[in-house]
Amino acid sequence: MKVGDLVKFYNARWIGPVPKVYEGCGLVEEAYGDGTFEIYWPALAGSIITTRTLGKEALEVVSESR
Repeated sequence: MKVGDLVKFYNARWIGPVPKVYEGCGLVEEAYGDGTFEIYWPALAGSIITTRTLGKEALEVVSESR
């Protein structure tokens, strides 16, 4: 996984519905040295963008950047 990849929230250990902020796809904005990634998620309300830091075990790559 690298900056620019399109990802979706996926965690096999997650119990319950996917939080609304993680619906759809997000964009990897930054990769940290500890194996986590800063992901930008489209918010439900207009053009507001929500960002979250998640580990690779909670993400699935949908489309890789070039």
